[in-house]
Amino acid sequence: MLVAPIKDLRTWAFIFCFFSIGLTTKFSQLAEAGRKPFAAFTVGVVVNVVLGFLLSVYVFANYWANLSR
Repeated sequence: MLVAPIKDLRTWAFIFCFFSIGLTTKFSQLAEAGRKPFAAFTVGVVVNVVLGFLLSVYVFANYWANLSR
């Protein structure tokens, strides 16, 4: 069936979305700014990933549940 590959694609798209944040970040410049900005950035990314995942699960739960029917 088509549902399983689409769910896998959704998972990979989510992973690559947040992975791309790390690719565009210049950690050397962030490290030069000091520990506090680096810690603030890290906490912000972690919070963003967790909230983004939870929100996407909540918003799209009915869609993914009804897709296999």
